[in-house]
Amino acid sequence: MGAPIIIDTTGAMGLTGVAVRLVYDPADPCAVVVRVRDWTVRRWVEWVFARDLLVEAVACREDGAETGALDVVITRINGRNLKIRKVARDQSPGRREVVLVTEAVARFVRATCALVPLGQERIDFADVEALLR
Repeated sequence: MGAPIIIDTTGAMGLTGVAVRLVYDPADPCAVVVRVRDWTVRRWVEWVFARDLLVEAVACREDGAETGALDVVITRINGRNLKIRKVARDQSPGRREVVLVTEAVARFVRATCALVPLGQERIDFADVEALLR
């Protein structure tokens, strides 16, 4: 198992540029983390969701196409940009979407797939059992 993959990039929340960190930890091979520096609440906001959503979004070629349906929805705006939207079920403060350059996300997805190929994710169920106790 390798070290986590971390890619720092920038995105946009509304008309404001924001720092964004994409994180993939092979210890949790099915998930990715998107950390957004949200200036409205002056802290990092963290969204965790399935890596498959990013893989599908990057592979999509149709503008306006969406992947995801529950907590996170990713929309292909055009060939250059993706929008990741967090569907809020609570009343916590902070913005709920960030627009990213597709190539930065694609580079991240390629790196994660090189580390843990799709379909070869392994979850240690002993760890899950320990968490449930």
